Amino acid sequence: MTDRIDVDTQRAYARLAGFMYLFGSVCYVALWIARLLAPDTSWLAPYASAPILVAEVVGGFWLLVRAIDVSAPVGAVNPR
Repeated sequence: MTDRIDVDTQRAYARLAGFMYLFGSVCYVALWIARLLAPDTSWLAPYASAPILVAEVVGGFWLLVRAIDVSAPVGAVNPR
């Protein structure tokens, strides 16, 4: 039972990080279009950068905590 919850939790975090990466990319495209149409929109840059910053931090921590198997010997193939 706990293995199933663990897999569901991993999927949820991976999907959340993927959604944040996608949302951050859409924000960057919107910022690029806004700057193309109105060059004085530099005040939008922090707001467009925030979602991708959160995605990078969450994705990095998820990889550090869950995706790296430190119990496997060096050079061993991980069957996951």
